Amino acid sequence: MNWHVTPYAWTVMTEVNLGGNNQLRDLAVVSPPNLWACGDDGIIMHYDGTAWSIFTDLGSANIYAITAYPQEAESVRAASSDGKIYGFNGSKWVLQTDLGPTPIRSLDTSTKAGGWAGAGESILKSIPVRRIFDYSGDGFSDIAVFRASSGLWAVRNVTRVYFGADGDTPVPGDYDGDGITDIGIFRPSNGLWAVRDLTRAYFGGLSDQPIARDYNGDFCADIGIFRQSSGLWALRGITRFYFGASGDTPVPEDYNTDSEGDGAADIILFRDSTGLWAWRGVSRVYFGRTGDVPACGYYQDPYGCSVAIFRPSTGLWAIYGNTRYYYGNSSDTPVPANYEREDYRDTIGIFRPSSGLWSWPDEGGRVYFGGSGDLPLTR
Repeated sequence: MNWHVTPYAWTVMTEVNLGGNNQLRDLAVVSPPNLWACGDDGIIMHYDGTAWSIFTDLGSANIYAITAYPQEAESVRAASSDGKIYGFNGSKWVLQTDLGPTPIRSLDTSTKAGGWAGAGESILKSIPVRRIFDYSGDGFSDIAVFRASSGLWAVRNVTRVYFGADGDTPVPGDYDGDGITDIGIFRPSNGLWAVRDLTRAYFGGLSDQPIARDYNGDFCADIGIFRQSSGLWALRGITRFYFGASGDTPVPEDYNTDSEGDGAADIILFRDSTGLWAWRGVSRVYFGRTGDVPACGYYQDPYGCSVAIFRPSTGLWAIYGNTRYYYGNSSDTPVPANYEREDYRDTIGIFRPSSGLWSWPDEGGRVYFGGSGDLPLTR
């Protein structure tokens, strides 16, 4: 039975038969008339403005809780009696995480990037994983390369496609917010941004560096450029401002400077001549020196990126406020990423173009994929 509220009283909206002694357990409103309900034996129901119908059956476990962020159709999540959290991706329900076997009895979507859950004696906070380059939608980083000479994109165990040409800069990102990294290129010669099967736009030019990230927290990568000659940051449809100078490297990520872990990238640059890391309007620290390569990653906190450097001359990895490792050498490219870690934190890693070696210290990870001239597209 569902109830409808008027300014004065609750009235019965509809009655549904879930079979046996099964009951409805919870209700979520995306935006009227987009409503969801859940119940026993894995039942999830949807109201389309006219009638309620059983949308899907997720199995024998009871669905105790369902929640949604207002006005965001793909923010709906549901939690089960066997510790699973499911998400709606716009067309179907998919398993997002398995915390089993403790029942999850309450669920709240506090932001578009995540929410909270109650399971047994624990209070859990969801971990947004959409920052990583996940070309398959499984929640982990995929090993991938771009070969400019032929326009080849090769994603290990996922796909091989040809998109782009010599002179193009790869700009992978989740441009449509479906949780899967899209293939895209920036062509400096004419400012073209082309995202495969999605869109084409002209923004920027020959001297600009592409900086595609989610700057407004809407789950979608935004087109943006950094112009070293003037320190211009231009984010298409969002804003433009001046920050930095020639020689600076932009390193926008969610450094959690707002204490919310909202997934929106912060404006930050690295100046290797002095080791300066500067956050626009927030803070600055000195870490690193000339010749160091920025290697920021989500090493300590999956909600916030950490300042880090890789020193090719010695193979040093240094994570600000945390630790130091020696891994790799002067011919390696740093590729920190979430290589199937269940806690969603990054680990350090290297790509060696001369042999196509990918290596990371967790569990002795080693894979050969790609070769000389290829650009790694993980992180």
